[in-house]
Amino acid sequence: MKKIIQIPFVLVLSLVITSCIGNGKSVRAGLSRAIAPITLGVARNQYEQAFFDIPIDYNWVALTIDDSPNGDSTQRILDLLGATPGNPHATFFVDGQRSIKDLQLLHTIKDSGHELANHGFGTAPSSAMGLTEFIVNVEKTHSMLSNFWTESDMKWYRPSDGGFTDQQATYLKDERGYEIALGNAYPFDYRDNNVQAAVGHIKRFVKPGAIIILHDGAEQGERTTQILEQVLPWLQENGYSVKTLSELFARKNSE
Repeated sequence: MKKIIQIPFVLVLSLVITSCIGNGKSVRAGLSRAIAPITLGVARNQYEQAFFDIPIDYNWVALTIDDSPNGDSTQRILDLLGATPGNPHATFFVDGQRSIKDLQLLHTIKDSGHELANHGFGTAPSSAMGLTEFIVNVEKTHSMLSNFWTESDMKWYRPSDGGFTDQQATYLKDERGYEIALGNAYPFDYRDNNVQAAVGHIKRFVKPGAIIILHDGAEQGERTTQILEQVLPWLQENGYSVKTLSELFARKNSE
């Protein structure tokens, strides 16, 4: 997910100004993390159909990974999760375009006890698509993932840019039975290499039912591994279990 909301003009102006100061990319990432409580509040109102968290009376959080599969990057994330005490599970949001060349890795993700979810086909912004284009985009990846799902499996969708229209949301829910997942613990990890800032941001927003967003692929996947090497032990030390979105959802419905 490359953008979580359309933010107010004053915040856009701030991002433009800071992009001209020092390392613009790094500064923008820092500012995005600083104003996250504001933008998260705006996003919750703008995208009421989406889950930003799944509040439960239990110390569980959902770990979600965008832009999978990505070869060695994905495998490193899987290896880390597999070697971590507590049997952490994650929901991998799959880019169907990437999957064409690495279907076997989807099997590996699934066989490792993790969850596969729909992240569209390619990186075109979801919210900028007309309904017909959006449906084609979703269906390409849906067709691929349907080989890994059973009738009882939940279906999750995350837009490629973090935005969607009401028409798109209606299609996902009514025609395909998808739930839309965004997130509340999103450290803007794709924007800079500041692992410590990302770790601190996740710790700041973790609470029971939180949805953590990180990214797969090349440098981003390496950064995700470095972040998780610190975040996973911290979560365990603080009594949290790391689950898939569907595990949180099922727990919520059982309360």
